[in-house]
Amino acid sequence: MEKLLLLLPSRPQSIFARYGVTTLIVLVCFALQIGVEFQSGIFTFFLLLPGIFFASILFDRGSGFYATGLSTALTIAALFPSDSWLPPAQYLLPFVLFVLVGLALAITGETMRKVLEKAVAAERSAEILLYELNHRIRNNFAMVASVLELQKRSVKEQAAKDAFASAVGRVRIIANAHDHLLPKEGQSLIDMRDCVLSKPR
Repeated sequence: MEKLLLLLPSRPQSIFARYGVTTLIVLVCFALQIGVEFQSGIFTFFLLLPGIFFASILFDRGSGFYATGLSTALTIAALFPSDSWLPPAQYLLPFVLFVLVGLALAITGETMRKVLEKAVAAERSAEILLYELNHRIRNNFAMVASVLELQKRSVKEQAAKDAFASAVGRVRIIANAHDHLLPKEGQSLIDMRDCVLSKPR
């Protein structure tokens, strides 16, 4: 998830970058739409919608709104070259629906970007908390082993010393297992072959 966010530009961007790149995205989508229309003879809006969504994810809803307006203006100018900026009556409903869908996509795209940023921030926070927790667990294991070592030195009987030494060894084994089971940097899997295939002593 964090890698996906790294692909997006950091915010905020300058107004020239936002609207310049958005204009370029819309022009590319519009050229694709004209090409498809020229080949098929069918008028369609669908190739402009990804550009609106992409602009709103890259930057913000303002860029998505701008992409919607620019897409609508380019389509009207290309399809109905006349003095009026309004399409003929039979095309009015499709254009209104296109504008509404474009505005909805702009809002959805920016919302998805914000949700992604919050999810990445929460993931980083969870990783920090997990690191702190594991650090404290390691310290607790070391403290238990040290207390048992001190107890071993204070007793006289050999049987008691052996029992404390065995307890210290077991605490250290548990501490080593805990360290082994922690995911390492850049690893999502834990290699258990050494634990499972090791021969009993």
